[in-house]
Order: sequence, then C-alpha cells, then structure tokens
Amino acid sequence: MTDDDSASFDEQRRSLRLDMEAEPVRLNWLDANEQAHASEGLCLNIGRRGMLLCMQHPLPLGQLVYISLSPHTERENNLRGQVGRCSAEGSCHFRIALQLF
Repeated sequence: MTDDDSASFDEQRRSLRLDMEAEPVRLNWLDANEQAHASEGLCLNIGRRGMLLCMQHPLPLGQLVYISLSPHTERENNLRGQVGRCSAEGSCHFRIALQLF
C-alpha cells in the first residue's frame, strides 16, 4: 500500500492487533456429525476479539473451534473461537478469521 492508497483504506478493526509472526497453532473441533478433527496452522495476528490464521484446509463459517497457541510447549495457551471468515489465499492456502470468546 502506498501513501496515496492510505486515504482510501477503510480500517475496520476496533482494537489493536499483535503481529504473531506466524506462530504455530493447533485447532480442534467437532463437525456436524460430532466427529473430532484437528489441524495445524499459523497465527498471523491476534487482537482482543479476534485472530487471523493461515491454514492448509478451509473451515466452514460459524464453526466453533478450540485453539492452542504454542502447542506442545510449556507456553501453551488455549482459547475458544468461531470462524467468521475463510478465504483462499495464494501461498497461505486459506486465511481464516476467528472471533474469540
């Protein structure tokens, strides 16, 4: 984005985001048939109310997930969220925006 573009950019965030520098995350969820699923991804940024992930597989809108930050380490933290957006994105495969609870 150039300086000329910044005037046309409409920021929608209501809180600051912390750049996570592609920190590993693990997601766990149950599908509509109550089958358990797990997948690894990267956290791109996190804020008070949301998180942006890069994942190899899409997740359906509205899906409830359990998120482990820094999985399998002594710094592991667990959160809950819901998929608010999922879009295909070049080398990232899918960008998934989560609303945190």
